[in-house]
Amino acid sequence: MDTTRTLSMLFKPAGDMPGAWVAHVLDFHSYTYGLSLPQAIQSALEVAAVVVQEDFTIGRDPTDRRAPEADWQELRGIIQHGELASDFDQAAHAAAVVLIVPCTFPMADGGPPRQPKPRMAAPLVQSFQAAA
Repeated sequence: MDTTRTLSMLFKPAGDMPGAWVAHVLDFHSYTYGLSLPQAIQSALEVAAVVVQEDFTIGRDPTDRRAPEADWQELRGIIQHGELASDFDQAAHAAAVVLIVPCTFPMADGGPPRQPKPRMAAPLVQSFQAAA
C-alpha cells in the first residue's frame, strides 16, 4: 500500500557557495542542499524519504517534526506575493523558490516504507519564486 502526501519545500541560494541551493522540507523540518536547484530538489526528496522511513521504524509520526510557524509564514508569503516560475532556469535566478510536490511513499502493509526513495506522484504542482 502506498501513501501520498503533499510536501512543501523552500529553496534558497546558498550564500557561501555560488550556484548551490539550501532546501528546507517544511513538513518534516529537514534541511539539505544541492550544487544546483535540480540537485537540491532531488536531495530534498531523498531526505523526506529517509525521515519517513526512520520515523516509521521507531514508531514516530514524521509530521511531528513540522517546521515552526514562522517558516510556514515565509513560505505562504512567497506563494502570495511571488511569481509563478515557468521553468528551472527562471527559478534558478530567484531569491527563493517554493515547490509544492505530491510524493508517493511505497509502504509495506502497516509498516515503514519498502524502499527509501519516494517518487513524484505527478509533475511539480506549483513553483513560486520570490524576486531576486
